[in-house]
Amino acid sequence: SSSLEKVLALNPISYRWKNQKDETWRFGFVAQEVEQIIPELVFTGSDDSKSLNYLGFAPFLVGAIQEQQKQIEALTSTLIDKVKQILADLGLILEQGIAQVQKLIAGFIQTKELEIGSGETPVGFTIYDKIIKGPYCLSIKNGEWQKAKGKCGNVQEVQPQSVEPDQSSEVEPPTIDTEPPADTAPPVITLVGDSVSNISD
Repeated sequence: SSSLEKVLALNPISYRWKNQKDETWRFGFVAQEVEQIIPELVFTGSDDSKSLNYLGFAPFLVGAIQEQQKQIEALTSTLIDKVKQILADLGLILEQGIAQVQKLIAGFIQTKELEIGSGETPVGFTIYDKIIKGPYCLSIKNGEWQKAKGKCGNVQEVQPQSVEPDQSSEVEPPTIDTEPPADTAPPVITLVGDSVSNISD
């Protein structure tokens, strides 16, 4: 059996000698019980009396502590793996004390600071248009906001095309005639009734 099993099998007791004059309690083990567990620590006298080598307990105690520490570490590792698995089933990844969320749906989020992506893996974020209800991916490139239709994971980066003005031709501004056009059509006069009218230049 292992040192831990032997130590766990020991039965510590408190006792007093029959002929002792004070009321002080002593602590130890029953030699006959220890002999069944660790016989190497028990000495038998010529009168069949038994005594214990208490210093000999030290190696067994140290071995028991070492075995127990290994068990604790194994249980801790198993517990951590189970917790990670439970978190992974919930969409959480825990690494070095940092929880990474694969997908989060919330009605309200309030935070003092918000960091999206990193220098190694720059990303954008998707928002939905209030009118057309469609998704748009917003990101930053060279310090300027970039907008693309669709979710960030599905859109393709569009290179902006710059249009330089044509210096070879100049466009003349349109001329505006401020004077109204002359009326060259002859007047038409219609006479109605029996009155005599005189027309002069």
